[in-house]
Amino acid sequence: MLIDDLTEGTYYWRVTATGDLHGFERLSMPTSSSFNLIYGLVEPEEFDLLLPGDTVLIDIYGISDLLFGWEDAVSVIPGDTIKYLFYLGPDPDVPIGAVIIDSTYDESQLTMQVDSATTPLGEWEYWRVNAVNKYDLNRWSTSSRSVMFYNLCDLNHDGVRDIADLTNLIVFLFITYEEPVPLEVANCDCEGTIDVGDLTRLIVYLFIDYEPFEPCE
Repeated sequence: MLIDDLTEGTYYWRVTATGDLHGFERLSMPTSSSFNLIYGLVEPEEFDLLLPGDTVLIDIYGISDLLFGWEDAVSVIPGDTIKYLFYLGPDPDVPIGAVIIDSTYDESQLTMQVDSATTPLGEWEYWRVNAVNKYDLNRWSTSSRSVMFYNLCDLNHDGVRDIADLTNLIVFLFITYEEPVPLEVANCDCEGTIDVGDLTRLIVYLFIDYEPFEPCE
């Protein structure tokens, strides 16, 4: 008998004896003996993060939401339930300083809505997940991961593309050569190198046709 097949409670037991020769059976005498089955309360088992990977740059231009996923946290307690708390913040020791805390209940993934006006841009953010069972015992994901969000051609990370971004790109290309963070934010024409083509693309957008940018693949 597997102990996992039993729920917590009081159990009474008897034994049946079966003869090998004729197969006769006799049930043991009734007894008032019993035992109480109580499972020890332990935190969920170890689990880790799945996606996105660590130190990933994510261009949020044209994206309305992002998927974060992790392994299921398993509980050895029969009938237990687990909910997940998702943390995202600027400190490697999340949830210290977390700016986003969300409960995903029993799903081992979270679809995070992104908005260039509210999502932290141009800085490393760290995320981690905490699994909590119905007894309020918890287990943190084995690791935390880092991610940096940026909005294509928004060099100063203020959520809009304007003259300030054009100025920053000119300064980078012709004066200081100090790279924007991340460098990919200045890849306005999606050709992979930062040059006059990116400057031209931004000028056309700002002063000529306002044609929307195409997300880089």
